[in-house]
Amino acid sequence: MLTTSDMMMQTMSSSQPFELRRRAVSLFRREQQSGWMHRLAAFLRGECPALDDLQQVNRSGRVRGSHYAGLQTVSLDAIQGSEARTTDFDHHFHPRNARSLWRWVSIFQARMNEEALPPVELIQVGSEYYVRDGHHRLSVAHALGEHFIEAEVTVWNLAR
Repeated sequence: MLTTSDMMMQTMSSSQPFELRRRAVSLFRREQQSGWMHRLAAFLRGECPALDDLQQVNRSGRVRGSHYAGLQTVSLDAIQGSEARTTDFDHHFHPRNARSLWRWVSIFQARMNEEALPPVELIQVGSEYYVRDGHHRLSVAHALGEHFIEAEVTVWNLAR
């Protein structure tokens, strides 16, 4: 027979995932709203709030090769662009649409549960970094107020 404390523990443990999911959705919505405000302010200042597009670098014809630079700790502020997701996140990695919600929530929950997540994959071009894989992990890291992230880095060498 279950005691009152056993039933309370079961209720608490079954409500924790729901509470965590609720917090994640709330933070996601707050990040979307914050992103909207940042983009509006950037527009009013005449700035472009979009992520830089790595495809433009690739199409420039200046890429002369690449090499793997290994696992590095990278400042979130140095990550300026994306290989393929420039319309899904802004330059501060605020989510721009609701399509990302459930992936974002699952990353947030994994982080809060201290689950191991793989490093993001970045491409370094000069002093800037572009995201190849890990947009949601970066977005959650920004939302949590982090300043650095672990990344597998590939360097693109450009012709002068």
